[in-house]
Amino acid sequence: MNKFANLIILAMLLLFSGRSFAITCLKAGDIFEHHLQVNQTVAVPSDLPYGSMIWRSDEFAVSFSCWQSEVAERETVYLYLTPFDPTGPLLGPHIELGISINGKDTRCSQMNECKVKLDVPDFAGCNDPMGCKDKQRRVTLRFNLFLSKKSPPSTEPGGPITFPPEYFIAQIDGENWLNPIYDKNLRLYLTGLKIRHVGCSSTININPRVLNFGQIPAAAMKPDKPIKELPLTVTATRTCGAGYGLDATFKPTAGTVFQSTVLVPPNNKSVGIKLFRGPNKIPTGFNSIFELVKAPGAHSTVVPFTAQLVWMSNTAELGDFSAATTLEIYYK
Repeated sequence: MNKFANLIILAMLLLFSGRSFAITCLKAGDIFEHHLQVNQTVAVPSDLPYGSMIWRSDEFAVSFSCWQSEVAERETVYLYLTPFDPTGPLLGPHIELGISINGKDTRCSQMNECKVKLDVPDFAGCNDPMGCKDKQRRVTLRFNLFLSKKSPPSTEPGGPITFPPEYFIAQIDGENWLNPIYDKNLRLYLTGLKIRHVGCSSTININPRVLNFGQIPAAAMKPDKPIKELPLTVTATRTCGAGYGLDATFKPTAGTVFQSTVLVPPNNKSVGIKLFRGPNKIPTGFNSIFELVKAPGAHSTVVPFTAQLVWMSNTAELGDFSAATTLEIYYK
């Protein structure tokens, strides 16, 4: 009787173990590793406060397929961020790596569990011991990586910071933590990033901070034509002789972005705002990274911009309009 009971308990343990790791996510059928090559140098100003953004990558897009590979109940697909380095000792005491999905920044230090639910419909369950690959779902994950400061301001001297040559940043898996079988789920690695300390950050001044386009006569409406242009400048100033460049991105806080280049006010859809950079008026999109100051930079750099108001509709909406954006700065 005892032997029979032990066999039943063993069978139950095996069954529950199988259910815990029943989601498989792989690239092109059986590829379980994907390497993100960046080949960039990041500068970390010692005087920046905790939480400051330091670097943001361009957008990555990784495609893979997920399915329930064993008998399982309803399951959800998650991304586990830096699962082997959740508190970041491999990156040292000054920086933290995070991920941005659908415009939302995620850091392990701000989460109870370092995992993000992906925009994949839940799997309803699988009753086939061989799995339900016929019900697999194709996923394209779009995301940015970023580095932020996790130490307070200091007087740390300039110099290199050790960054792992191949850093395990994420694994795609089910809701019950990581599958211990190495080749059953997609792992993402970051390579090519070089990091160094610099002695000071840059002060950014935008002038003017508020643009007023004034009154626009609806009778003069010409669809697809500029209405009015206003100048503004961005000045970057540093207080030390450290050599570094600056990247930046305009991140809207009020309004919607149309075709990445036009900010449409939330209270008037008939107009939009475009931005152009420099005397040659280089189009500058929203949520897109551009070079603000070329390395090694100078103590003070002034970059001219032009804000252009354009019609977005054949019918003008009467009344006030407003939109807003922040300028996020990255060091290189």
